[in-house]
Amino acid sequence: MKKTELKLKNDVALIHRGKPTKRVLEVELTAPESSGARDATALNLALILDRSGSMADGKLEQVKAAVQQILDLLRPADSVAIVDYDDQVSITAESDSVTPGAREEMKQAVRSLRPRGMTDLGGGWLCGCERLAHHQSNGKITRALLLTDGLANQGITHPLELQQHASALFERGIATSTFGVGEGFNEHLLEGMANHGGGNFYYIESREQIPELLLQEFKDLVAVSLKSVNLELTFPAGVAFELFGDWRVEKRDDRHLVINLSDLSSGRAVNLFLSLLTPPGEGELVIHASITGMDEADKPVHLEGTLPLRYADADEVALAEEGRDQDMLKRYSSVVIGQGASQALKLEREGKFAEAGKLMDQLMLEHQDYLPPMTRERYQLIREEIRVGLDEPRRKRYQNDSYILKRHRHIDQQGEPGK
Repeated sequence: MKKTELKLKNDVALIHRGKPTKRVLEVELTAPESSGARDATALNLALILDRSGSMADGKLEQVKAAVQQILDLLRPADSVAIVDYDDQVSITAESDSVTPGAREEMKQAVRSLRPRGMTDLGGGWLCGCERLAHHQSNGKITRALLLTDGLANQGITHPLELQQHASALFERGIATSTFGVGEGFNEHLLEGMANHGGGNFYYIESREQIPELLLQEFKDLVAVSLKSVNLELTFPAGVAFELFGDWRVEKRDDRHLVINLSDLSSGRAVNLFLSLLTPPGEGELVIHASITGMDEADKPVHLEGTLPLRYADADEVALAEEGRDQDMLKRYSSVVIGQGASQALKLEREGKFAEAGKLMDQLMLEHQDYLPPMTRERYQLIREEIRVGLDEPRRKRYQNDSYILKRHRHIDQQGEPGK
C-alpha cells in the first residue's frame, strides 16, 4: 500500500547573486491508499437542505432521492443530522447511530419534505453545524453539506459574516462543503464558505445532477485516508511568497505559512503553487515543508521535505533558465488564471465590467503562452464577454470552471507530462 508522499519542485534551481529573482514553487502532496475497510473511519454528517419555494419543479425531489441513497450507505458507527430550512429551520431527522431502524425512520421523514417559504441559509447551516458539534468525537470525519438554489435572504445574509462563521467552525473541527443548484444562488458566497470552511464547492447546473454530486462528496469522505491535514512552509528570511488557489491559510509571520487541507481521499494528489521572489545573496536558500495529519487508524502522520535554491552568477542563471520546467509553468499558469478569473468574475457581478476586463487582460498577457490550448481559448472568450456583462448561466459556468482550474482539478490539467 502506497504511503503519504510529499514532493517540492521549482521551475529553475538557480537564483541570482546580485538581484532579486522570481521563481515558481510547486508542492505536491499525495494521500496514502486506503486500506479499503469501510469501518476504518466513521462519519459525522449534517445534510442541510433548502426547502424554500424555489426548490419546487423537481429539485427537492432529487435532493430527497440523493439523501435516501446516502442514508442507505451509512452504518451504526456513523452519525447524521438532516436539517431543512426555508424562512424557518427544522431538524428533519437525527441519529447518533444509523441502525436499520433509525435509517428507515429518517428516510420516512425525508420523504415528507415539501417546498415552501423564503431562504434562511445561515440559520439552517448553523443549526446543522450545531448538531455536528453535538455528535463530534475523535476520529470521526465531520462535514456539513449545505445545499441551496437561492440567495440568503433571511437571517444572516452578508457573505463576509457567513465566511467568518465557516472559518471559526473549521477551527473547531467542523468543515463545510456547499452545493449551488441552478441560476439563483450567489456562487461567490457559497465558494467563499467552502474555502473558509475547509470543504468543497459544487455547481449543480441541472436538477438531474443533484444525486450525482452529493454522492460524489459522500464517496470522497468515505475514502478519506489522511485526516486533518496541515502543510507548513518555512521560507528563508527575505523571501517574498504568494500562494494561489484560494486555500485556507494561516500566515504566522513573514517566514511561515500554514495551509489547511482538511481531509484527503485515498490516493488523491493536491498540487499547490506559489510565486517566490528571492533576495540577492550567496550560498543557497532552503525552503522547508512539513505535513501533519492523522491516518485511518488515527495515528499521527508527519512528513518533511526541503527544496534548495542555489545562488549563481548571471550567466549561469541565464543558461539554467533556458531549461525552465515548461510543464510546471503550464500547471502554475493555469492555477493563476483560475484564481484571477474568479476575482474578475466577482467584479463583473458587481457591474465593474471595465475593471474585470482589465484584470483579465493583465492575466492573459502574462500567462497565455503557457496555458493549454483549450484553456487559453476559453479564457480569451471570457476576457471578451466579461466586458459587456454575463447572464446567470454563463456567470455560474465560468465561476465553476475557474474554481476547478485554480484547485488543479480541471480536465485541461490532466494527463500532463510528469503528472
